[in-house]
Amino acid sequence: MRHKLHYPLLIIIFMSGLLTGCGFKDIDKRIFVTNIGIDRSTDEKELYKVTLRLAIPSGNIKQGQDQEYVLLVEDNMTISHAVRKMKSEIDKELDFAHAKVIILGEDVVDENLYDIIDWLARRRDIQKIAWITMAKGTAEDILKARPKSERLASEALINIFDKIGTESPYIHSEYFSEFRRDLYEKGIDAVFPVIDLKKSEDKNETYSINKVAIYRAGEEWKVVNLDPEETRIFNMLKDFEQNVGFVIDTEKEKFLYATDIIKIKYKLTDQPKPKITYDIMMQGILEEKEGVFKQEKVKQYNKLIEQEVKKQIEDLLNKLKEENVDPIGFGVRYKSTRFTQEDRIEKWNRLYPDVLFDIKVKAMIKSSGVTE
Repeated sequence: MRHKLHYPLLIIIFMSGLLTGCGFKDIDKRIFVTNIGIDRSTDEKELYKVTLRLAIPSGNIKQGQDQEYVLLVEDNMTISHAVRKMKSEIDKELDFAHAKVIILGEDVVDENLYDIIDWLARRRDIQKIAWITMAKGTAEDILKARPKSERLASEALINIFDKIGTESPYIHSEYFSEFRRDLYEKGIDAVFPVIDLKKSEDKNETYSINKVAIYRAGEEWKVVNLDPEETRIFNMLKDFEQNVGFVIDTEKEKFLYATDIIKIKYKLTDQPKPKITYDIMMQGILEEKEGVFKQEKVKQYNKLIEQEVKKQIEDLLNKLKEENVDPIGFGVRYKSTRFTQEDRIEKWNRLYPDVLFDIKVKAMIKSSGVTE
């Protein structure tokens, strides 16, 4: 009986010797992909142009030393085959675990967005917390840029989107997981940050990220672009951006109101008519002003601020309604608060074109800045 128990154990030990390794490679046999760029191929026989930016490790970063990286570019009918061909051009295994920024060219987004998102989601080694953005032009041009402020490969893009470096109310950051969720979710539309490349007279290259593109999926596929000022207001409403500036320009007064605290909440009702009521409270300082600041006019200044903020928010929300896009997610709020009703999304789609916006703003100037 005892010998019978040993037979399965001996078989397991014998079979384990026939198994191959798990495929793990030491770190010195791998090279890290920091950025992924996908464009529409200029070759009529191919579909995609895939660009990978690879970081070259360095133990000593010297001042003034150019960042070291490798750029691989490949055209193919599929993204997977393009990556496989790239592996034949380099001596190390491509590691996508550190790919923090995904850039899609505007041409390929209009035609093959769903296929690209599907490939990115299926790859288990691509992080779902990577940032995703759309290039104004091609992703290849963005990845070829070498900003002078960048000390490490792709450091500039990571600092921008992760907001560990610069912070701006014009920059919208979007995780890949969030974009994919919104693309398929009913009641909200996906948003792309738009990245552009600027070149100065001295040939210095910098990134410009101050716009967004809203993508409405489904049968009514459409794209709505927001300009920088609309993007600033959108970031305030969607991402609760706190540091937002408002220029007040009237015949008698001209100043810039910079906020540091903004609290936003809204309520959605559908009886008797669909209405969205926003309650917004903000505090800030007068960062810039023409003429003399007069303490007795603070209430008047607050009133001017409230009128300007209300107007800018109404203009943006009405534009989104007229374009029939919903990047803020009013539809998601509607269906989540009426879960007992059937056909909630279909009903909201009928109500949205007629929705009214009631914007209530309470502004307070807490300081006029540091002056003597």
